[in-house]
Amino acid sequence: KDSVSFTDMHHFDRWVLSKFQRVLGEIHTHYRNYAFHRVYHTVRNLCVSTLSALYMEVVKDRLYVYHPESWERRSSQTALYSILIGLTTAIAPFLSFTAEEVWEHVRKINPDLPESVFMAEIPEPDPNLTDEDLERDYDILIALRDDILRVLERARREGMIGHPYEAKVYLKLEGDVKATAEKYWDYLVYFFTVSQLEVGEGGDIREEGEELKGVKIGVSVAEGRKCPRCWMYYPEEEFKGYVCGRCAGILERMGYSAT
Repeated sequence: KDSVSFTDMHHFDRWVLSKFQRVLGEIHTHYRNYAFHRVYHTVRNLCVSTLSALYMEVVKDRLYVYHPESWERRSSQTALYSILIGLTTAIAPFLSFTAEEVWEHVRKINPDLPESVFMAEIPEPDPNLTDEDLERDYDILIALRDDILRVLERARREGMIGHPYEAKVYLKLEGDVKATAEKYWDYLVYFFTVSQLEVGEGGDIREEGEELKGVKIGVSVAEGRKCPRCWMYYPEEEFKGYVCGRCAGILERMGYSAT
């Protein structure tokens, strides 16, 4: 009852569901060919590369910080629930006990599900959940994120920062990369897991992109102070009480005072 329709979901959640439809297609193909080991590798690659290293790393801000009934949190929960159902049914033939145990917990969320995972079918890929244009945009954004993470890692090694939230990133972009970044600019500070993002050349550490040629990336220490709730850094004037303005609004909606 709290799910968000695909068209109304956050674009990052729509992206991960679109990618998941391709994974479901591969899983069905491998099962039809009795290539069970390929199912395992497909599921593992999804969990390690797409979910753990990227999606969960980015979306945990929305899951931890936003109001439980907010659109931002409900959108990500909708995507995660869909993936949970697909993955649990997909692993059931070869991880039977694990899948059944997971299914018992999933049924606490949705009691209308079949009593056993072995009474459920692996979802077929839904073409209505595929967005090729969005996937192409995110191919660029992910490559840009990889370049930024590489420079952030250098800043960490040199002792400038300890966590990416302690960084301010400068970006000089051109062509399609610039156009794509501008389309999603308001979200990129969260997608890159940094506190501040600025257009132009700057920063104490500067490098050029490797994944994306022509990109120039700079990193310096984030300005302002750390919000103890979301861990991001904001200028002093953006604080309301002891937390940042974003967290203050969320706390007030939850019935708590930020002062």
